[in-house]
Amino acid sequence: MSGRSKLALGFGFAFANGWIDAVCLVEHGAFATMMVGNMLLFATEIFGKGIKQSHFHSPNLTLPDWLFYLFLVLCFMFGVTVYRIMSMKRGWTARTFIPLFAVGIVVSDLCTSLVPVANISSRDYLLWLAPFFGIQDSFTLKHGLSTLPWSTTGHVINFAYVAGGVLADRQCSAADREAFTFSLTMMLGMILGALAAAGLERFVLQRGQAKYGLALITPFTLVLWWLHDGIFNPNLARAPTQTASADRSDSEECPSSVLADTTEIEESSAKQRSGVLPV
Repeated sequence: MSGRSKLALGFGFAFANGWIDAVCLVEHGAFATMMVGNMLLFATEIFGKGIKQSHFHSPNLTLPDWLFYLFLVLCFMFGVTVYRIMSMKRGWTARTFIPLFAVGIVVSDLCTSLVPVANISSRDYLLWLAPFFGIQDSFTLKHGLSTLPWSTTGHVINFAYVAGGVLADRQCSAADREAFTFSLTMMLGMILGALAAAGLERFVLQRGQAKYGLALITPFTLVLWWLHDGIFNPNLARAPTQTASADRSDSEECPSSVLADTTEIEESSAKQRSGVLPV
């Protein structure tokens, strides 16, 4: 994996998530991928001190605000748990979840368009989509980018921290340059994605055209999911049966005598490290 590949994929994820969260914030007063904001909204809405824009508090909301934010966080956590279980038990990767995510977006858009607003609020469909964003955040954090797929506070700190070091002694190590570049890339990607979504909302949607919303960014997001496995985890992208067979062949090629000798050596080393001499 090259540094440019990581930068390009990081920028793409930051752009897509900036777009997604901007759309959800403008239209529904909630975040689709960033649960910290939703937890704060949940806590403040318990006492009625949250966001007060009128279109977030229309009479036809099917859930109280505080309960909606709570369920949104729980649904996100459910997606994280499902990803962990399926990756361990079945070897599923980001590519495996692509069809499910595509179907989820299609179902959400169809329901939003067909179901009368008087019967259910469109923001409640975020509960349906939250598990998929939990899956996305899991594989980017644990199996690839090693960071959440947007500009976090940590990226802002890294950017300013390295800049402060350069101003202090006019020097910058290779590691600092890498952290600075990646942080700046994530920040710019997220800002540009949010600007693009807000511009669509401002200059296109107000002309009476159909609301593209999340559907417009979905193909780009699915491409990022596909590229993620190809760039970061080419071995994980293999079929689960191939991975399992490879693991079995590795164990069969190792004779039992070699395994026994290895075990004795490891036990002896452990005793030496603990101060116990081998017998």
